[in-house]
Amino acid sequence: MNNPKISIIMPVYNGEKYLAEAIDSILNQTFIDFEFIIIDDGSTDCTIDIIRKYDDPRIILIINEYNLGIAKSLNKGINLAQGKYIARMDQDDISLYERLAKQIAFLEENPSICVVACRAGLIDSNGNDLGLCLSEPQTIEEIKTQLPKINCIVHPSVMMRADVAKTYQYNEKMVTKRRDYEDYELWLRLISDNHKIAKIAENIIKYRVHSESFMGGIDHNLSKTNIIRTKKNYLTYRILEGKFSWFDSKVTYYMIYDIIYCITSPFLSKLKIYLKYILVTFGKIIGFLYLSRNKPSIILFLSCDYRGGERYLYDLISDHSSKENLWIFCTDKKILNNNLLIDKCSFDISALIKWPIIKYIFIGIISTILNKNCKSIVIGSKSFFFYDLINYLKEGITAIDFLWEIGGGIGEASLSVVDRLNVRIIDNVDTLKHVQLQYSLNKVDISLKERIIFSSDLRGLVYKIILN
Repeated sequence: MNNPKISIIMPVYNGEKYLAEAIDSILNQTFIDFEFIIIDDGSTDCTIDIIRKYDDPRIILIINEYNLGIAKSLNKGINLAQGKYIARMDQDDISLYERLAKQIAFLEENPSICVVACRAGLIDSNGNDLGLCLSEPQTIEEIKTQLPKINCIVHPSVMMRADVAKTYQYNEKMVTKRRDYEDYELWLRLISDNHKIAKIAENIIKYRVHSESFMGGIDHNLSKTNIIRTKKNYLTYRILEGKFSWFDSKVTYYMIYDIIYCITSPFLSKLKIYLKYILVTFGKIIGFLYLSRNKPSIILFLSCDYRGGERYLYDLISDHSSKENLWIFCTDKKILNNNLLIDKCSFDISALIKWPIIKYIFIGIISTILNKNCKSIVIGSKSFFFYDLINYLKEGITAIDFLWEIGGGIGEASLSVVDRLNVRIIDNVDTLKHVQLQYSLNKVDISLKERIIFSSDLRGLVYKIILN
């Protein structure tokens, strides 16, 4: 093939599990004028055999004699590329049919852009669509603002101008085993030299999220140490080249912030533990002195949206419970319509517990009151306070979690207490998939998955599990 329009570069290493899907997704593109450079980086499985089964002249197989690492493999592909544009692909992801066509059209129409990425829809290890996408900065300015902090570009989603890629290339000093990030360092160099990176606001790739993934493009979960190392390597390069810019000063600022965070976080974490203990203990004392004879057997914690499932759950429990046995706490958002606080069993503590001091005192008070009654039931719905409280409850207390959605950090907040949740009730498929994926990625005990109940019959479940 002479002078193809696009060169696609895909390094692979022991990728037999998902490789065929990745290759098929490229070969079936609506845009067909490309060369597909696949670089095997020392695989020990059936990767090479899978590639050789394809009888397509567009595939160019390069076999490294030994494992070079992703940066060197990518540079080898870039140096061999004959296309006007170079697209990235990973061995376990899927490019949608029009990905190449849409990205090449974008670069043709926007000659000032050197790299174009896209949004990425998430799929699980079985290829199931999770109904989720990476929420990333979209505009050129948003990307430029975010990059000094952390990578916001999904690596296998990019298409670059070949002349720019060949000039800059990846930094081969980035060590894959330590998970330094060659793509992040490259984006920083490009932006600092006033090149523009853009993003198509469509999901035109499917990013597979699984525990075996090794060439990830999502850098939000990198450790601070790896982020610091990547920024340090980048800044060293800039200083030695005498190219230090205002953008680099921002990278320096955020690197220093990351360093301070790494140094102080262990100390601050221990300090927080001691302070929490003191505050919760003080709250427990208040709880022991609580004089009311009517102690609730059911406590409900809501985020106070009072829309959809939140309002439905509120109505179900308040309609079927005696006011003497029920407390309802609104914890995360201030209620504007105060007539929702209909009687003495409902409390809006959202403004108070924004202050950590008051929040942990409240936790001490409520946990003490609940722990006095081993048959108590505590219910949460999108409430961060609920997850914090669970750690202080006795084993006999029934803890039930209602999930309408899992965004806004709710999923992460619940991870440390999933073993204390007796039941997690979910009423929609997208949230169920998200929770199951989160459990798999964080290697949550498989037995805990059995505590998830998926049902749209909330009325029946509330009556059976909570009120019966």
